Amino acid sequence: MADLSFSCRCGKVTGKVAAVSPSTGTHAICYCDSCRAAEIVCGAGDPAPDGVHIFQTTPNRLSFTSGENLVTPVSFSDAGLLRWRASCCNTPMFNTARSPKMSFVGIRTAIFEESSALGPVKGWAFIPSPKGKPRFKGYYHLMGRAVARILWQRITGRWKDTPFFDIATGNPVRPVEVLPKGTRAKALAEAAN
Repeated sequence: MADLSFSCRCGKVTGKVAAVSPSTGTHAICYCDSCRAAEIVCGAGDPAPDGVHIFQTTPNRLSFTSGENLVTPVSFSDAGLLRWRASCCNTPMFNTARSPKMSFVGIRTAIFEESSALGPVKGWAFIPSPKGKPRFKGYYHLMGRAVARILWQRITGRWKDTPFFDIATGNPVRPVEVLPKGTRAKALAEAAN
């Protein structure tokens, strides 16, 4: 296990994820339109044909050393996943559910200074297929282990240890910017041209 440091592109947001190993999280790649569009909207470019590399773990492992107040949530809808980015340089950084009780964080591996402790990719989500229906590979690692971690966080009460939510209210620590309807489709269409 290793503590991994992370930072945004400009270096104003920094922190670490504690005790990283293949047993404390899942190294995965997501090819879904929302993850791709989030990258494009934040100026990181379209990762296609590759997907977005993430490390799924629990928020209690994450801490900030600087710029925590610069990390703000955006979403493509009123009920969608929260995508946390550094407002200083628009770096996409984290994904969370909308409730702290769903104790989950997907960390973009591109923000880590060094990522060998993550281990090999064990799960692939929404892989494009010729028939148009996306498929999954390593489903157990993606979903089974995420659900197990979320349940364990609930049982132990560690779900309350999160930098993303005010536990007293259940709300994100900063206001959510809901992007205008059609933003996702527009970003993907522009990237295809």
